[in-house]
Amino acid sequence: MQLIAITLWMVMLTGCSTGNNSTTITNATDTVLLYKKDTALVAGINVTQTILHLPEEKKLEVTKKGRLLLVLDHPTVISAPEGVYEIYLTNLLNDIDKLTSSQQSFVSLLDLYSITAPGAKQQVEIDITQQVKNLQSTGGSATPLFAVLKFAPVKLADGTFSSNAGEIHFSGISVVQVNN
Repeated sequence: MQLIAITLWMVMLTGCSTGNNSTTITNATDTVLLYKKDTALVAGINVTQTILHLPEEKKLEVTKKGRLLLVLDHPTVISAPEGVYEIYLTNLLNDIDKLTSSQQSFVSLLDLYSITAPGAKQQVEIDITQQVKNLQSTGGSATPLFAVLKFAPVKLADGTFSSNAGEIHFSGISVVQVNN
């Protein structure tokens, strides 16, 4: 009976893709923590940005051998937004208000359903490998590197744009390397 339970548990832990830039880490021995910051991140009407301190040689090495994941810890939706949250990775803070989803720095939309669904995971994992490669291929330095959460309103039925950004809290942020 125990063997069946262990076998079922191992089957449940096999890899699963949950979307465009979402990844599930299935084997903790193949991951390396590159950066971790235990600090409150609050996403709301104002753009939220935090610096990711990664050694330059690690970013070059990782994008050749594996993937980089941005991990947002313990997501809590305080109030739901009337719009979406976009996630960007950039090395320039002076253009932060001009970021659009058509740019190479765009990573993904924050999946609010996965955060609020019954039995939701206690972290959001987002693959940022391509964005780091984009920064490196354009000749730009990938240091410093900023993770940016930006509210994007939706157009309401009356033709105006929503201003209710809601509020989402995270207890920390980290970057992990997942080896192939």
